[in-house]
Amino acid sequence: FTSRLVQKYPESATALACLAFLYAMQGDISAGEEKIAQAAQMDPNNESVQGIKKLIGVFTGNIAPQQGDPSTWTQEEFLYELFRLFRSQEMSRILEVTELWLAKNNEPEQQEQRASVYVWRAMAYAVNGETNQAVEESLRSVRLDPKNTNAWVNLGKFYSLQGQNDQAVESLERAVVILGETEDSFKSTGVSVVGDGKISTYHETDDNKASLHDVLLVLSEVYENKKDIPKAIERLEWACQLEPQNQDSRLSLINLCTRQNEFEKAVNFATNAVKDFPNQSNFTIRLGFAELKRGNIQQGSVALEAALRQDPKFLDYVSQDPEKLSKEDTTYEYHIAVGQALIRMGKYD
Repeated sequence: FTSRLVQKYPESATALACLAFLYAMQGDISAGEEKIAQAAQMDPNNESVQGIKKLIGVFTGNIAPQQGDPSTWTQEEFLYELFRLFRSQEMSRILEVTELWLAKNNEPEQQEQRASVYVWRAMAYAVNGETNQAVEESLRSVRLDPKNTNAWVNLGKFYSLQGQNDQAVESLERAVVILGETEDSFKSTGVSVVGDGKISTYHETDDNKASLHDVLLVLSEVYENKKDIPKAIERLEWACQLEPQNQDSRLSLINLCTRQNEFEKAVNFATNAVKDFPNQSNFTIRLGFAELKRGNIQQGSVALEAALRQDPKFLDYVSQDPEKLSKEDTTYEYHIAVGQALIRMGKYD
């Protein structure tokens, strides 16, 4: 998404800096450093670029630990130190630093900032495996700032980890409502879990669709855990509408419908995906399997044959140890279907 943004606005140093940060976040430090250097050269006085440059320094170890009383640090110093500690997995130190800060910063005008600090504390507890405490810290955050979307998302994720799916849905739906209110309602408030162990950093933006997209993916998973399949499909379909070029989301939607025997929907979604991504065998494969499950043997075999021609490696994939396959590819019917397609192609061996 950000790469497309950079292509669309090549003169934007801020967009390039954001891309640099994402590279650093996923561990490609050299790419992050290269792109942030380009952004800094494009606009040396851009404060956002300089801030992201310093954040990338957290990942490269180029920022020394903050010294002294945390309550005396500037907001910027405090944030950078929390990022540094999180990156180095010093969760106990995060809890210590934030406790000291909270003890000395309790003015009414600091409520939103305090809420953000509780988000960090919740994350630290979660990484340490203390989910109950992570829930409590998240609740403290939303009580202080009911608009803190990161806190609601984290709270939903923590509830889900505990198997409390009703509470998880309630929290995540609160985040969806806030995100849908206005395009600028999503505030920069720290970090958020969007998957097991994966951290997403949210920033102020004029377009919050990408953030809403991520929340909807999590929400769909929780609805599926609750066996509320119509809601799971509805939320995932909404996510795909927000980011139609996100192939992973489109694939997840087709897989969800197929898993839940919603074969008509699976065929419709797969057909549209094949039109949008004609060279991606993954979608053609899913279309073929959904047609077969729907009882359309001819159409299914034709689609699987097309997939085999698109991607010769597909045959190696489905022929390997079933434990290495995704859960959609391990069924008896699936392998029979592939066999039928191979026969049509004359590949009898």
